[in-house]
Parts: sequence; C-alpha cells; structure tokens
Amino acid sequence: MKKRIAIFPGSFNPFTRGHQRIVERGLKLFDTIIIAIGRNSEKQAEQSEEERALQIAELYSKNPRVSVQTYETLTVDFAKQVGADFILRGVRTMKDFDYELQMADVNRLLTGIETVVLFAETDKVNISSSLVRELQAFGKDITDFLPEMKVALFGGSFDPIHNGHLAIANYMVQATNIDELWFLLSPQNPLKTDKKQTSDQVRLAMLQRAIANNSQFKICDIECSLPKPNYTIDTLHALTKQYPDIQFSLVIGEDNLAVFTHWKDYQSIIEQHIIYVYPRHGERATFSHPNIVRTEAPLFDVSSTEIRQRCQQGRSIAHLVPHEVATYIAQNKLYL
Repeated sequence: MKKRIAIFPGSFNPFTRGHQRIVERGLKLFDTIIIAIGRNSEKQAEQSEEERALQIAELYSKNPRVSVQTYETLTVDFAKQVGADFILRGVRTMKDFDYELQMADVNRLLTGIETVVLFAETDKVNISSSLVRELQAFGKDITDFLPEMKVALFGGSFDPIHNGHLAIANYMVQATNIDELWFLLSPQNPLKTDKKQTSDQVRLAMLQRAIANNSQFKICDIECSLPKPNYTIDTLHALTKQYPDIQFSLVIGEDNLAVFTHWKDYQSIIEQHIIYVYPRHGERATFSHPNIVRTEAPLFDVSSTEIRQRCQQGRSIAHLVPHEVATYIAQNKLYL
C-alpha cells in the first residue's frame, strides 16, 4: 500500500503549541508528515528558515514519521517534489477556513493534491505565531504558547529498582519522542493489596541513587500523598492539574496491558494519553487502540522479587542493580 504523505506548510515563526497539536492529530491520518517551512521575503523574522527548521527538527528528532524541510517554490510544486498527495492545514477562524477553501480548490485543479483541514482545538484557537511574536516583543512569558514538554510516567514499586527498569527507561528516552521519563513511585498497587513493601523513603532513596547521573530521568512521588489505594487515573488528573504545560504518557508492560481493562476509568486514560508498552516474556495482550505504542525495549530476566530473594539467601545482586543501589541495600541490611 502506498504511504500517505502530507506536507504541513507554513512560516512557523515561531512553531507553537497549536502547530504541535495539528501534527499530532495529523499523524493519526497520515504515515508521514513533512513540516515545510516556506521562504517569505515579505515577512521579517529573527530566526532564519534554516534555524527554525533545526529547532523544529530537534523537537521531532525521535519520530521517524515527521521531518522538516525548507522550500522556495509553490507549495503544490514542493508537495509533488517530495511525493506528497496531501496538504495538511490547521485553521482557527472561519476567515482562515474561507482562504484555505479557495486554495484547496486551486491546488486540486492544478495538481490533484487534496487539502486536509483540521480545526484548532478550543484551548488552542487563540494561539497564533503573530500573537506569540508580539507578546515576546513586549517581554511577556510565552512558555504557555510553545510546544509542550512530553513526559512518560514509568510506574512501579521499585522494591528495589534494578537494571531491567533502567534499561527500559533508557530505551524510552532514546527511541521515543519523550523529553523526560519520570519514575512514578507507587505506594500500593490496587491490584496487589496483599503485598508488603519497603517504606516509601527507602525506595525513594534507592531511586535517587540509581538515576543520579541521567538528566532525562526524574522521580515523581506524588502517589505517596494521594489517597490509598491509588489509581492511575487519579494520578494523571493530579499531575495534569499541577503541570498543565506537560503532556503525560504512560510506560507499562505487556502484562499490565493484558489487565488494562480492569483499571479504573481505563477508557479515559487511553483516549487522553499515549501508552508505550514494553515486552514481557510469554505475554501478548490482545487489547489494541491507536494510542497504544508497542516498543522493542530490551527483555531482562530479572525481577525485584528475585533480587529480594537473593538478598535473603545471601547471594550477590551486584550484576542486577546499580552499584550505588547494591551498596545502599547492603549498608541498610534490606530484604534480610
């Protein structure tokens, strides 16, 4: 089947949160989107087209389905050059729509290229590049108008954190388009209410030692202060309220995906958040959804349960956990 390629043309001066959402929504319709920065001698810009292209390319550096190019020709001619059959446009007002309708008719008559128009979401409808430039010129904070940070939440008891957890986390920040991964420390899994856990403070201390040298890793202990037993939907609501400028996704294993329909309000979670799934031996969940992204994260034959058992048996765990964690466990005589 022929790939559906679309170009998303504009000056993107600057590339805003509204543009970002058009690309994300467009990826549900097209296999590839080329963000096309047109040269316009009539528009004065602080950044050159090349500088803007580099900046936007960095934003999508981990997404092979999105690329960025500059062009000087007619938009339809550029579309033909790159093999695109569609032009993707975002509109905020009916005035915008009237203009795009005229251009779409002309482009279709000239080349047969179709235009797909996406209307701006309600909370993005007032975001325009010209508005952002004006606010910036007056020294105003424009953070809320620029692309959102993407954070993946990797939840678990981490009792203790081990090299398998870290391998999955490293894979996610390298192979996906997330900016950071937060280790979400769970005080109590609602599906494992009979399990005894090491104290929150001790598990937090081990996490801190394990990720100290990676700037893309953070620890989130918000669940320790939420009502217990805690549910993921409650955590997501609390984090979204606390960090409205962050786009949160989840990292879970195939074993958790297999019971995902048992999660509280799972429909709301899957509709509003991307879920990155890492493989587990012998597991292959049948549940599917456009927001589920299966990954090729490495498989490790190690579990926190095994590590605790090895500690009880007096066996070495040096090859299973970071050195700093092994030292902390030994010094504090954990899991004996």
